[in-house]
Amino acid sequence: MNPLFIICIFVRLSIVYLTFYLTKRYPDLVKPIGLMFALMSLGFFIIEFFKLKPYGAFGNKVWWNRYIHSFFFGLFAFLTFQENKKAYIVLLFDVIFGIFHYLYNYTK
Repeated sequence: MNPLFIICIFVRLSIVYLTFYLTKRYPDLVKPIGLMFALMSLGFFIIEFFKLKPYGAFGNKVWWNRYIHSFFFGLFAFLTFQENKKAYIVLLFDVIFGIFHYLYNYTK
């Protein structure tokens, strides 16, 4: 299994936990966090739509679908703007989808 994948999943799970913790402990941060994810969603969509960056940070071909990340991040942002207390679950689904996508496509 690719060690970068394991690091990626760890970082993404940490983001899920941080969004859960910060939105519970500091409710005034909910909208800024939502704005940050809305911008990331837009960025993923633009990069994928215009094929601006086919390679990742370490020079490897991107194996994950940026449209899916864009959708999940956008949905998370929308729910945070609606002040939904369970919006972090969308990010957890994004991590779970990423794990299944990787296992299905890259561990044959």
